[in-house]
Amino acid sequence: MSGGGTNVPRKDGIAKATGAARYADDLTFPDMLFGRTIRSTIPRGRIRNIRLDFDTAGFTMVDHRDIPGRNAVDLMEKDQPFLAEHQVRHMAEPILLLAHENRETLNAARVVIEYDEEPALFDPTLSTEIYKSIDIRKGDTVSALVGADVIVEGTYRTGHQEHIYIEPNGVIAVPDGDGITIHGSIHAAGPYRCDNIRIQGKVVYTNTPPNGAFRGFGAPQTHRFREQARTVSRNEPRHRSRAVLSRRGIRGRRRTHASLTGGGERMLRSRARLELTATGVGIATGSTEIDQGTRTMHAQIVTDALGIPYEHVEVAQPDTALVADSGPTVASRTCMVVGKILEECAYEMKGKLGALTPAEYYATNGELSVERVYEPPDWIEWDDKTYLGDAYATYGWGCDVAELEVDADTFEVRPIRLTAVQEFGRPIHPAMARGQIEGGTAQGLGYALLERVVMKNGATENAQLTNYTIPTTLDMPELDLVMMDNPYPGGPFGAKGLGELPMDGPAPAIVNALRHIGMDVREIPATHELLSTCVATV
Repeated sequence: MSGGGTNVPRKDGIAKATGAARYADDLTFPDMLFGRTIRSTIPRGRIRNIRLDFDTAGFTMVDHRDIPGRNAVDLMEKDQPFLAEHQVRHMAEPILLLAHENRETLNAARVVIEYDEEPALFDPTLSTEIYKSIDIRKGDTVSALVGADVIVEGTYRTGHQEHIYIEPNGVIAVPDGDGITIHGSIHAAGPYRCDNIRIQGKVVYTNTPPNGAFRGFGAPQTHRFREQARTVSRNEPRHRSRAVLSRRGIRGRRRTHASLTGGGERMLRSRARLELTATGVGIATGSTEIDQGTRTMHAQIVTDALGIPYEHVEVAQPDTALVADSGPTVASRTCMVVGKILEECAYEMKGKLGALTPAEYYATNGELSVERVYEPPDWIEWDDKTYLGDAYATYGWGCDVAELEVDADTFEVRPIRLTAVQEFGRPIHPAMARGQIEGGTAQGLGYALLERVVMKNGATENAQLTNYTIPTTLDMPELDLVMMDNPYPGGPFGAKGLGELPMDGPAPAIVNALRHIGMDVREIPATHELLSTCVATV
């Protein structure tokens, strides 16, 4: 019987390999309407007039007046309109929705929006409109700075990065009795001990498009800053550097961490459910399969806990009308949090089954369902106002060592070897875990060296893969990947989360390797052009 810790076939593998799995755009329903979003073509201004230069017969049109309740989505607070009312605040802001039964007719419809354009602001350092400020304090930083051996000051910048997901977001809403069924491609202080901390931050308004998370809610950016600052301090005369020269090039090492949602789990009260079927058991959770292996990993956890064949475990589609509310598929929580609930459900069900198999119990007694709620450790205390306390029950840990070659004439950087050591409790599916580390490492390399989003007048200028460069197999160095085994009692069979961790380390390791030869890199991606301006002897 196959379970956790083994490379079982993926539950969704055959369908994806054969093309049987369908994207949202592959689905059709009777009398279906196609939708189109009309977006702003300026970064800032007032909407003076909307002119529909087409025959509106057969069209459905929606603007801000048709939205019931408040016209705002909770992006950070309720600050982002679903549809712009009078003011445009960034390029491509949604203004109007059109629908028609014929896709060609819909796309041919000409909409002219007249604006009173206003000067746009793209540089956050020049913005005086503060949206949110934070001030985190611990200990006595004033005294600590007075007695510090080294003080590191600097300005560090990170660039935008595009996800390059395979399927663009798409949604189909189908009336279903008194409700609607939605089909779509949607999904729902640091590791170092420091007695004296003060972190001041602010979010300001600009007229650039809103950003979202990419394999970590700000972790790749903050790790990049903190790790370089720590290396700068160690490279002062009173400190010893961990970066060393190699004969083939430069080597830089960085330790990183990633963490699981802590304080928020108490509010989420996530649930998971197991149900008997005629042939085994079914998993009913809201966790979405976005090719990270959720369906397979959850089935392995239940397989091990129940002691039944892997093939007898079915995983339901996350239809919110039918499954338990297990919270969002984010924050490296799907394995540790939802998987732990499933493990507990399986142990409880096993006790109720006694000596019978699930199929035998079902045939004799009929339906049986077990649903449980995630309970965070009772010692976690977190203050959302001061950002003090224990936000997380545990951490995943990583250490990356990057070895590079730099061309002294062209400033081309070629990674030749990258060692990534990751500690995430215990791998449930080692092959999928390795794939996560390989993918995250590739993303981190692109983030550090290649992927530069060029913005002009608030819009992306290089929005194609012909001029937005991502790493290919030819750009990847030799990878030496190590998965450390350190089981965590609060996770299923000792597992923690892995999804975000692998991306955090490569960029700081690469930047610190470049710094070791004198290149004072304060901005990424470290393109040829940027490196040519850095003082160095290569």
